Amino acid sequence: MPRLTLPGAQGVICRLLAVALAVCSVSDGRTSRVAYAQGVSDPTVVKARAAINRGQYSEAEGLLKGVVAKTPNGEAALELGLLYQMLGRGTEARALLDPISNLAAGPRTSASEYARLGRAARALGEFQLSNDAYRLAAERDPRDPAVHTGWGELFLERHENGEAMKSFGDALEADKNWIPAMLGVAQVLMNENPPAAAKAVEQALSLDPESVSAFVVLAQLDLDKSDREAAKSQLAKAKAINPASLDVLALSGAIAYVEGRLDDFKSEAAAASKINPAYAGAYRVAGDLAASNYRFEEAVALSRQALALDANDVQTLAALGVQLLRTGDEAEARQVLERAWSIDRSNVTTKNLLDMLDKLEKFDTVREGDIIVRLDPKETPVMREFVGPLAAKAVAVFSKKYEFTPRGPLLIEMFPRHDDFAVRTVGLPGMIGALGACFGRVVTIDSPKARPPGDFNWEPTLWHELAHVFTLQISNQRVPRWLTEGISVYEEKLGMPEWGREGELTFAAAYGRREHMSLKELNAAFQDPEKISLAYYEASLLAEHIVNTYGMAALRKLLVAYGQGLEGEAALRAGIGVDIDRLQADFDKLLAGRYDPIVKAMTPPKEIEAGKGDPEAVAAAFPGSYQAQVALGEFLWKAGRTSDAYKALERAAQLVPMATGPKSPHAMMAQIAIAQKDRARAITELEALLEHAHTDLDSARLLTKELEQAGGNNASRLMPAYERVAALDPFDAANHSALGRLKLQGGDPAAAARSFRAAVAAGALDSAAANADLAEAYLAQGDKVRAKRAALAAIEVAPGYQRAQDLLLKLVTP
Repeated sequence: MPRLTLPGAQGVICRLLAVALAVCSVSDGRTSRVAYAQGVSDPTVVKARAAINRGQYSEAEGLLKGVVAKTPNGEAALELGLLYQMLGRGTEARALLDPISNLAAGPRTSASEYARLGRAARALGEFQLSNDAYRLAAERDPRDPAVHTGWGELFLERHENGEAMKSFGDALEADKNWIPAMLGVAQVLMNENPPAAAKAVEQALSLDPESVSAFVVLAQLDLDKSDREAAKSQLAKAKAINPASLDVLALSGAIAYVEGRLDDFKSEAAAASKINPAYAGAYRVAGDLAASNYRFEEAVALSRQALALDANDVQTLAALGVQLLRTGDEAEARQVLERAWSIDRSNVTTKNLLDMLDKLEKFDTVREGDIIVRLDPKETPVMREFVGPLAAKAVAVFSKKYEFTPRGPLLIEMFPRHDDFAVRTVGLPGMIGALGACFGRVVTIDSPKARPPGDFNWEPTLWHELAHVFTLQISNQRVPRWLTEGISVYEEKLGMPEWGREGELTFAAAYGRREHMSLKELNAAFQDPEKISLAYYEASLLAEHIVNTYGMAALRKLLVAYGQGLEGEAALRAGIGVDIDRLQADFDKLLAGRYDPIVKAMTPPKEIEAGKGDPEAVAAAFPGSYQAQVALGEFLWKAGRTSDAYKALERAAQLVPMATGPKSPHAMMAQIAIAQKDRARAITELEALLEHAHTDLDSARLLTKELEQAGGNNASRLMPAYERVAALDPFDAANHSALGRLKLQGGDPAAAARSFRAAVAAGALDSAAANADLAEAYLAQGDKVRAKRAALAAIEVAPGYQRAQDLLLKLVTP
């Protein structure tokens, strides 16, 4: 229900974030205020809100009742109706809220009247009416921060974060100290930018140190960083203010649940139930926290318990739908989501998920043993040749390595639209940087069509996600994120020599600036958008260090330790026999030995100014400077001194072997060689470049071209070049045909047939030749039935095609 057309929530949030936070960080010198006093004019309502903030609900009820009798549609009536709703007294709540939201109750003239209508309508689930009321309120008073905040809270509840951020920004522009808007900003940013969210909350607390909501948001942020002790500390502060806060009880109980303190969990749930017997949040919030800790089947069970208290709780129904999708139960997920939709037909998440399931129902299903692959019908003919076999290979490799057979069946779903992948994964579009996700037995992933060819490589992505299957299941879904992500990237590197290395130079540069994380900071870094890419690579180095130092058995033992409920230091000691300080010290030595030389080479000497000075003199003075050697190589190349240029660029490549991009040493040497028609040198340099740039499709295609033109007996070099192009662009029919012919010549007709089938499915320009190729591959396998079928397909396309006719004659001749 947008009020204006927007390019997307991500763009809106990025544009408004700076404005909102700038406003949050400025004080206009007013006396500190409290959240419960903002947005109301009736002193009695202010007192009632103060009582509610302390958990003194009976006192608040008494204060409000006296006013409601005099002004049944005023502030007190709204506040009492919301209080009754929170306490689970639905009939009494509706009796108060219905008249306020009733359009026939009489004309409204002021912004505050329309805002009350909007808030009452929102409480009653009439979200379109609420949206319209807030729009009219904002038209009557564009500078009322309470109106904009209420509107923002509506959008936040509907998961329309871009709209919510705009409303909260408008509120803060109207009043820099509007605490509810600051908290709204924080809630929008919790997933997008946690550090900025924390900044907004701290600003709110500086104005209102007794804001229970602020402490709850801080606790949620701490939980996202896996810092449960800090979260419990925040909740203790909130409980000291309001020991009867349902939000606090629910989140405290959720922490107790994931920590295995089940008696404490039951105690908190019972306390919440005493306040509101139909309060589903105690179990729903625990389910949400269990899910965020990868414990999806437990989350399903908790959500079912929540629905036993309130069968029509839309939040719980939507959460259960997502959780069932993550456990692979799509049939029940649809039933649950349709039930949620029947109650609330404005919920964006529910609609997104149902629309996605409608598309998913049309997908093809391909089985590979205990692996189920679901593909878009337009992609199935090509991708079925590769996805299932690669998945089966990964599972076989990991099963042997980790001495573990995963519980199946494993479900892999590949989406040609990235937003469909995002919705399947989290219920909302976006997830801009994500390529895949794993939930233990379910893997979701972008297909190659989801992004331009060469933007990413789906093969290491799938390999990465399938490694998660093992780390999650071995640890009973309790592995910390640093370890599961670290192992997955580490396994990428082992899957193929060129995989998983694209982040190395970025990490080396960050290491040089001392921007990498300590081991104690590593897990939290996955929640920081500015650090997450570094966290992935650093975690992979740590996983590699554990295996190289303590052995693969120790890594398995560490996963098992987490599965037994151990955490932190206890898990490390049980798994690898050291504490975190010892592990940190050894890891620091590894990083220093591997990256100090790279950092030294990459750090420009102070004496060098870009574009100034004689490049030859500078390079001679600083032979260990990567920048100086690259600059010299480029200078000499342009001067026509190619032999000397090679020498300078070779020195640069030795200094920083993982450098990639058009201005990297190997890329420039390849360009020089091509210009000099030195094909052998060009091939060598392109191969060296692609060792670290495995998604560089242009260079991969250039390499195949150079190898083809070189001729001779170079199949051992041409094969991986074709395979790389096939991985980056599986819909390149000509490449599949060339790869198939090479495999057939190499004596692997089964692999050749797979490539030829992909060529035919991808729409080979010469369909007759492609089918004839396929017929020859089948014939080489001794499969005359399929060979005849392929030969006939070739003749159907080109009746006079002699090659196909000869093949058919050979097949029918006894």
